[in-house]
Amino acid sequence: MSKALRNVLFWAPRGLALLLAAFVSVFALDVFGQGHSLGETLIALTIHLVPTFMLLFALALVWRWEWVGSVLFIALGLGYVVVSGCRMHWTAYLLIAGPCILIGALFSVGWRHRAEIRGYEVGCAWRPLSVLSLDSVNGCETTPLKRQG
Repeated sequence: MSKALRNVLFWAPRGLALLLAAFVSVFALDVFGQGHSLGETLIALTIHLVPTFMLLFALALVWRWEWVGSVLFIALGLGYVVVSGCRMHWTAYLLIAGPCILIGALFSVGWRHRAEIRGYEVGCAWRPLSVLSLDSVNGCETTPLKRQG
């Protein structure tokens, strides 16, 4: 795998998640100029930013564990469709759920190729209960790959 492709697989889903969070947060700006008091405006702004906070929280988890991102972002995209009850125009789903599912798919590809992207070999099978180990990757001991050239 080329270095450029490794960089794209590592940074593209993270960058797209940040862009999606920025895009979703723009919708919170409609609380300004509605004649509410400062306290009411701040409460409304906080409520409108909950989806952005969810995306940023997911991104914080995902930054280290790509498999979490693949599951979480796909779940956020599908959850948006379910919660909205399919009452909106299809473009709303394309603009919100579509990028979430795409980001989840990119994290899945990144996770499947994590050894090549991060430059190590995984020495054992994936064990989901041990992913929180900070000394290893997914609970497996790692060894650096020898770079050729």
